[in-house]
Amino acid sequence: MTRKKNILFYIPTLSQDFGGIRQYSAGLLKLFSEITGIFNFFILHDGNDEVIMNLIIINPDLKQIKFSDYPLTKKERLRDKINYVYNRTKNLITKVPYNKESTLDRIIRINSIDILHCPYQYLPKVKNVKLLTTMHDVQELYFPDFFSAEERAYRAVNYLNFIKKADKVLVSYDHVKKDIEKFFKKNPSDIITLLLKMDNLWYKKYEGHKIKNLNIKFDEFLLYPANFWKHKNHENLVKAIHYLKQKKNLSVNFIFTGDYTIDSENKISKLINDFDLSSQIQTLGIVDEETLYSLYKSTLGVVIPTIYEAGSFPLMESILIGVPVICSNVTSLPETIGDEDFTFNPKSIEDIANKIEQLWKDLDFRKKSLHNSSLQSQRLIETGAKDILIDLYSNLN
Repeated sequence: MTRKKNILFYIPTLSQDFGGIRQYSAGLLKLFSEITGIFNFFILHDGNDEVIMNLIIINPDLKQIKFSDYPLTKKERLRDKINYVYNRTKNLITKVPYNKESTLDRIIRINSIDILHCPYQYLPKVKNVKLLTTMHDVQELYFPDFFSAEERAYRAVNYLNFIKKADKVLVSYDHVKKDIEKFFKKNPSDIITLLLKMDNLWYKKYEGHKIKNLNIKFDEFLLYPANFWKHKNHENLVKAIHYLKQKKNLSVNFIFTGDYTIDSENKISKLINDFDLSSQIQTLGIVDEETLYSLYKSTLGVVIPTIYEAGSFPLMESILIGVPVICSNVTSLPETIGDEDFTFNPKSIEDIANKIEQLWKDLDFRKKSLHNSSLQSQRLIETGAKDILIDLYSNLN
């Protein structure tokens, strides 16, 4: 009888700061729980992230392991010292470096790991295991100004290395697959498009509950839930809100949630103050899930003005929760929303403003958006992800 393959899911430092990658990882963990009868899953997680830990707790077949679980025994430490002395002496003659076994290599050896699966754009240095990584985007190739010289250099060198090392690369959308083929010359057969099904997201546990009392200053508002990274395009959104105020005498209230970077906090805060929009824009920072769900259920609509997006969880959440939503007409977003009537050019302040005005003032437009969401939601639920992942793991030898 053939033994079940052992899969190591590599998320040692995953936390809320990882944004969409955290949600993507949580989606994979839910998918793993459906196929534990076919594969054994080891979850390498040294942190204590609430979302990740809850998924592990309710799925006992997902075995959590930590680096600290694998200290060297006295015998192994003595063996390493002897090997080090022996190999160092030998290397003076042979010039072959001595490679000490890493803790991760020990984990792989002791647990007979067949596949290491990293759900983000990284691969650790390991031996004797098949490697699988997910590439979420290559936005630095389209918007280099969004990144420091150091970050561009890191991505240029390491992303190429990760993609070359990986036996297979996962992507969520075909446009990312085409980018990897184009820029990194990866064989198309080694790039697998797998869109996670969205039928069991975090918000499900709050459905039917009383909406949380929100500490916000607006009775009516629009929502943008996203970290303040440059490609999220808060700058043009703030400029569009100002455009509506100046050109159309229309005051639209907004709630922003998400984590600031130092640069974005200074720039966006200054922009809000310079345009005298502090009475129209309230920033809440990172909020808990119950608060975010209550914001979704209370808002008139969601606006997603991102310039580049491999896959937008706020867009998919809006569609599935049943919230009117408009978004940029770039990368994966038009494919997700399915109707260009609810998209805009994220580089055009006027175009963003005009679509926001529709969402804010036009009840029929919001109803049409909800109808469109009902059409798109089934496609987000039935993605075939389970069969794709089973086939991928089974044939990665």
